[in-house]
Amino acid sequence: MIYPYNIITEEQREQILKNVEEQLLRERGVIRYKGDRYYYFNGEAEWTFGLAWLSIIYKQINNVTKQKFFLEKTLRCVNIFGELPELYFANTSKHNDNFPLAWAQSLMIVAMA
Repeated sequence: MIYPYNIITEEQREQILKNVEEQLLRERGVIRYKGDRYYYFNGEAEWTFGLAWLSIIYKQINNVTKQKFFLEKTLRCVNIFGELPELYFANTSKHNDNFPLAWAQSLMIVAMA
């Protein structure tokens, strides 16, 4: 609703971002929702594309500090092959075998532009 559609009010956008950052943000990604059981190993999977998505949004609204913060977090998730994996297992530096994940890679490229 925020990116790429931009179909909500500024107030709604701020509430969504606040909720995502306070409730869903993790070290190596953004969980889909609390209690998510997909790739659940001692906690919800951390989806890397969520970090790039946040970077893009903050770039759109001219918050350079948060845009850079989330871009740097995204780049720290790149694996030893220089690729962004789909997700990391909760609270670990181990990712699943889905890499590179095209939509995560593409969002990272957009965030870097």
